[in-house]
Amino acid sequence: MEKHVLVLYAAADKYEIRYLQEYYEHYMLNSLNTWNALDILEISNVHSNKKMKDTTLNFILRNMKSIVSSKKYEDFASSNPHLCVQMTRPFADAKSH
Repeated sequence: MEKHVLVLYAAADKYEIRYLQEYYEHYMLNSLNTWNALDILEISNVHSNKKMKDTTLNFILRNMKSIVSSKKYEDFASSNPHLCVQMTRPFADAKSH
């Protein structure tokens, strides 16, 4: 199921199946790691899920070094520059305090 959860969440959102949206949101947040964080951030942004987006951004902030040093981040940054800005602003703020 893990490889299909993003597509299943998108379908649940499209067809407004609230129970499935919540189920897949919970599943993604419980399985959040440095490998899938960018995917979860992107889908939470596309589907306007603030809770999932904020949780994922906080996770990324705590794991910034390992996430931004990956090849996956380079690909992500080229197609999601606005999300990269949202990721780096809190990191810069945290470092300046």
